Amino acid sequence: MVNSKIKNCLKTWYLSVIALIGSMPFLVTPVEGLEIVGFGDSITKGTPYVEEREGDGRRIGGYEPELEALLGEEGQPSAVYNWGIGGEHTSSGVFRIDDVIRNYEYLDYILIMEGTNDIGNLSFSSTMFNLARMLDRARKLNVEPIIATLTPDTKNDRKKDYIQTLYNPKIREMAATSQVILADQYNATIDNWPGLNYDGVHPNRSGYRVLAQTWRDAILSEGSNLRPEVVTLQASQVGDDSAILNGTVNPNNSDTSYRFEFGPTTDYDSTTSAFDAGSGTTSISVSVTINSLNKNTPYHYRIVATNSSGSSFGHDSTFTTGADSSPVNTLDATNVSTNSARLNGSINPEGIQSDYFFEYGTDSNYGNVTTTRSVGSGSEHVDVGEDINGLLNNTTYQYRVVSIRGEDTIAGGNVTFTTGSNGNGSSGGCFIDTLLN
Repeated sequence: MVNSKIKNCLKTWYLSVIALIGSMPFLVTPVEGLEIVGFGDSITKGTPYVEEREGDGRRIGGYEPELEALLGEEGQPSAVYNWGIGGEHTSSGVFRIDDVIRNYEYLDYILIMEGTNDIGNLSFSSTMFNLARMLDRARKLNVEPIIATLTPDTKNDRKKDYIQTLYNPKIREMAATSQVILADQYNATIDNWPGLNYDGVHPNRSGYRVLAQTWRDAILSEGSNLRPEVVTLQASQVGDDSAILNGTVNPNNSDTSYRFEFGPTTDYDSTTSAFDAGSGTTSISVSVTINSLNKNTPYHYRIVATNSSGSSFGHDSTFTTGADSSPVNTLDATNVSTNSARLNGSINPEGIQSDYFFEYGTDSNYGNVTTTRSVGSGSEHVDVGEDINGLLNNTTYQYRVVSIRGEDTIAGGNVTFTTGSNGNGSSGGCFIDTLLN
């Protein structure tokens, strides 16, 4: 018989697949007013009160209709999208949150309420880590997260006690320390819970009206929208190895600092120093010069500003440095997966018989080399590449191409890439870890 740990692992994998299918990007058409995503498990989904409707992938159920109505009564039109998935664990929530957010050109809020299904399946520390990751991912994608305490569960005595004494106190603490707006759904429903649910776990229509009111109060609270407002602008004076990064910052009446993140990918492996943006209430233009860039290389960058209410991240923008006169150039890696990648370069033998190889590793000492191959003796640049395997997942690697011409060795510039995550934070994967423990 399959033991319970493997069963839970299988369930988590299955829900991750369903979550991925349910969150495939389709770019929702922007609407007037606030755009809000409800994100969580079946309590968000609205079991069994779900009405499927065509158009922009919207599913109206749960608290969404009431929340739209309440915000409308306050003169704040909105569209609330339902991205609840029944039975989901927070590990699956982390897995899909980026794709959900990227369905929208601009999203104002993501309402996160998840963790009940973790109890008995994932450790408490894993749940809190996953929730913190969701908050971090939302902010890095320039969306304001609002986190909720878990609603009561009077069907399962163990969950009932844990929700009240362990999970919700930590969620409240997380909201305070992360400076995230809290929607305390537990305190909003516990006193009248018998009349607000239909099975001890899921709210009925009256319960969803209370949830909607609590979300509405959180969205319209004084703490909302006080983070800095930022816009990434086009880079200027882009040279062979330097550029000026530009943006705007509105401190929103709070002492604010800003910086730029940049790198060859949207992982942004470099950052500038932080600079003071003041505490005004209007947008100001800011610029930072960066140097020592690789030549003939595309770069991603964005502006980041932070005040006492949190951090705001500008949209990604790109520029490409000027052409390099060097005969040996390291190019961006391609086909990057969890444990493999293709290293690329460009070499001009300049009429001399030449060989090449790649050096790679987790730091600039590299430590690994590929097979040495011939690039011929032509007089024009030739694209070269090598597939490498056996890499660690979720790890940043550095590499460069090296050309050998008789006694001469010419190295290209250093380039980085980051392998993907296997989705559960362990190198062996869910099933391997289960079998080993």
